[in-house]
Amino acid sequence: WGVVKPSNIISGSQGRIEFWTVSSAGSSSSSSSKSGALPPISVFQVPGRGSMVTDLAWSPLDANCFASCDDSRNVLFWDLRKKKETQKLSKLHDLRINGLSWNPFGEYLLATCSDDKTVALWDLRNLDGGKLFSLDHLKPVNSVRWSSLHETILASAGEERRAVIWDLSKVTAQVEATAGTSSSNTNEGPSEMRFVHGGHTDAISDIDWHPEEDMLLASVAKNSSLHIWRPGENVHDGGGENSDE
Repeated sequence: WGVVKPSNIISGSQGRIEFWTVSSAGSSSSSSSKSGALPPISVFQVPGRGSMVTDLAWSPLDANCFASCDDSRNVLFWDLRKKKETQKLSKLHDLRINGLSWNPFGEYLLATCSDDKTVALWDLRNLDGGKLFSLDHLKPVNSVRWSSLHETILASAGEERRAVIWDLSKVTAQVEATAGTSSSNTNEGPSEMRFVHGGHTDAISDIDWHPEEDMLLASVAKNSSLHIWRPGENVHDGGGENSDE
């Protein structure tokens, strides 16, 4: 669903992205087919031989713009007013890119996650400088989402059956304290790792935040289990890493 324009919908599959817009009454601006299905208003062809679209994210500020990632390790930027991608970023990860998330507080900060076991943070104004920071998992990462209420907080999850909440304000503090080097892992994990939800018994396929309830998340695993959970209330203030509700 759209961010700036909630009636907009995009979906991706092998080699294509489709766009619809739905009114508040539940009808689409496209006429229904005989089967009752609503045909898309626009179809965007993803470059490459059958690249599978793995995730999509709307721009937080522009109702016409969105981004996609695919199993060919590309991130593409699109504009509804055009029929092809406006920008292509190639091979941002060493392996397949599984997810991406646009920071809701600004149009320049993007997070991606990959089979290479990392979440990467990018400043879209300075891609020549490489990634801003990398957050490490133990196994491939399937999903990443920025918090809708806290600018520096995001969550990620994947094959290791854990969901992790990260606080990037702790990355900044650590980098300053160590003269530009990223934090090293300790028994408690890096300082930016604020909380780990370990209740799933299978790999986590997706995770997302409640848009209004503070620090409330939902995660779904490949065994069809759904967890709705909230960490300790003071995670974003520096505590509560090891307990949830």
